[in-house]
Amino acid sequence: MKEYFINSWNEFMSAVLEISFENKGFCWYRGHRETGWKLLPSVKRDPFNQGENEQYLANNFYIDASRRIRDKPNNKAGWISLMQHYGLPTRLLDWSESPLIALFFALENQEGYSEKDAIVWSLNPEKLNINMDNDKYLYPMDSYTVQKYIEPAFSKCTEPDNVIACFPVENDLRMYVQQSAFTIHSSNLPLEEFKCSVDFLNKIVISSKIKKEFKLQLEICGFKLSNIYPDVEHISKELKNNF
Repeated sequence: MKEYFINSWNEFMSAVLEISFENKGFCWYRGHRETGWKLLPSVKRDPFNQGENEQYLANNFYIDASRRIRDKPNNKAGWISLMQHYGLPTRLLDWSESPLIALFFALENQEGYSEKDAIVWSLNPEKLNINMDNDKYLYPMDSYTVQKYIEPAFSKCTEPDNVIACFPVENDLRMYVQQSAFTIHSSNLPLEEFKCSVDFLNKIVISSKIKKEFKLQLEICGFKLSNIYPDVEHISKELKNNF
């Protein structure tokens, strides 16, 4: 895995261009507010990764939400996407096709993190799937190939001990704006700890000294809260944050 240590906007853009060129323009990105965070979905972390906690969360959400929403998903791919959208711990890990959206998330909510370096991870999803013994093709979440990674979230069954990259299929404005994609994790091993990760991951470390400057650069380019989260709630949050 190649690591880039960034101390200026030009260095960040140069790193992104180099990674994009090496991967023929096909990369996904994910931002972390600190370097110690693992590429592991929330349901695979304590305290949710014990016993049948994942199945408990998924099935109880399904039961309770079914009584309250009118337009219900018609398959488990749709349900697990809805769970992720509303903050329930799932086996999904969010990625974006945009490095600047990933950078936005790496710099968001800096309280307690201002002195820590941030990270933008890059992922070649085709190479990930090949290394995980899947087809290189990126299937939609509701495809047969991906279902074996989703079904175990709802019921105990045999599952592959690895990860697959796929695209969401939900009609959701936030996903569209954020250029969302997912990895689905059947393994409890963080993605960067797979021996083969050198083939599909890169790590861009953003110095804590330049995070404020980067955040301003992003705002100038239009990457701000109300644009990344296109709803009325985040318009209000953005306006309050201006004071």
